[in-house]
Amino acid sequence: MSEGYTLIEKRLACLEGEVYTNCHCESLRRVRDYFLDYSERLCYRERLWEGRAIGCGQVEDACKSMIGRCLKQMGARWKMRRLNHYDGE
Repeated sequence: MSEGYTLIEKRLACLEGEVYTNCHCESLRRVRDYFLDYSERLCYRERLWEGRAIGCGQVEDACKSMIGRCLKQMGARWKMRRLNHYDGE
């Protein structure tokens, strides 16, 4: 287990003492299961120390540049009112 998950697990345990409804208990159980499934991805301190990325900024930048290339290609003509239009195709 990563240190990040250990701290989250402690906080969730504290919250369980404050929960009053079954709905809240179920929600906490689902949150705990989610974090447990991804516990190895929560070691942000170690990833930063190793110089690795911790967010999705690289993916967002790649998408932005690919879309920008499509929109700015030579000869392309776009009407502003239709630029963000998606017709489901």
